[in-house]
Amino acid sequence: MLEQLDYVPTTTEGLDEATFLAKYPFLVIAVGVLEAPGNPDSAQFLTMADGTGPLLQQAAAAPILGLELIRARKRGANPFTHMITIGRAKNNDIIVNATDLSKFHAYLSQDPSSGAWTLTDSGSTNGTYLDGERLIPRESYPIEPGQSAFLASTQITLLEGSVLYNFVRQLEL
Repeated sequence: MLEQLDYVPTTTEGLDEATFLAKYPFLVIAVGVLEAPGNPDSAQFLTMADGTGPLLQQAAAAPILGLELIRARKRGANPFTHMITIGRAKNNDIIVNATDLSKFHAYLSQDPSSGAWTLTDSGSTNGTYLDGERLIPRESYPIEPGQSAFLASTQITLLEGSVLYNFVRQLEL
């Protein structure tokens, strides 16, 4: 059962944007695992036709399964206080049950002065992709609300502010 602090609505609850954002002023991660054709344990990588870099084959055509909205916050299960960890191990802040995700796959960090978010691959086996490019492990990359990344075959999208409200509105349609 989700704690009240973790509740993220899947409807706007009939609220206008300002009221909704006052009630839900935090970062939310939309998590969806791609339905992998064939063997889900073996991700295959292709080069995009326009030459912009590698892309998971599943991302080209496969639907997303089990979309879940998760409040991004520290859970106290690990000692990394400056990061929101993502992976399949139970001590991560965001736990994703996908076999091609590493136990500790990646993490999000927020700059305390600017509020800007970064995404860092922790040295995962199947990689983290932002804008179709594989991230260099242990290097931080800026990520904006509304922007999606792939952690192996798992797509995450940062949702905050108006981006969160509009995303939830789309779920209602």
